[in-house]
Amino acid sequence: MHQIFNSLIIMKKITLLLVVTTLSIVSLSAFKTALQMNRMVRVEGGTYKMGSKDSDKTADNDEQKEHDVTIKTFEISKFEVTVWEWKQYTKANKLKMPLKPEWGWQDNYPINGITWEEAIAYCNWLSKKEKLQPVYSKQGPNYVCNFKANGYRLPTEAEWEFAAKGGVKSKGYKFSGGNEANEVAWHKAISKNSPHTVGTKLLFFKQI
Repeated sequence: MHQIFNSLIIMKKITLLLVVTTLSIVSLSAFKTALQMNRMVRVEGGTYKMGSKDSDKTADNDEQKEHDVTIKTFEISKFEVTVWEWKQYTKANKLKMPLKPEWGWQDNYPINGITWEEAIAYCNWLSKKEKLQPVYSKQGPNYVCNFKANGYRLPTEAEWEFAAKGGVKSKGYKFSGGNEANEVAWHKAISKNSPHTVGTKLLFFKQI
């Protein structure tokens, strides 16, 4: 399956989605804020084929070999974290926004231009805001991810690929959500070199 969305694993200048473990499902059902209302989708755990077949000549070396991966049930946000949501974080913590992109700051666009460290700091902040246990801590120069905590974190590569393929309900689409790229993503050929409002293409995660 071709991944036409930006990766959900956070690195500099790409978009951000959140994951929570199943331990936080009860807390999530009680959310009263607009920040995450109805934005998390449960992905039932299962085993899938991760990576690319040896016959796929377009695959990068780190995408091979194809192998079985088992994923536990988790929840993932339907949409990328938006500029508006990031603004709430920066205001609450008296931080500066990233360098303004050429298309400007549109509140419903996905946030970009952030670092991995900024992304996990956001996750911890949101966890504390919702009275959940923060996932990330720092031990010396290294960051540690506590996967048993019930707060927000970044999805692993395996979780993202599993969710993008449709989880246990995968229909084997060519792209994440369908076989027609224009229906499911704002990609280079149609995006006019700009992000767009989140959720304006076919919402695949609601099918998981």
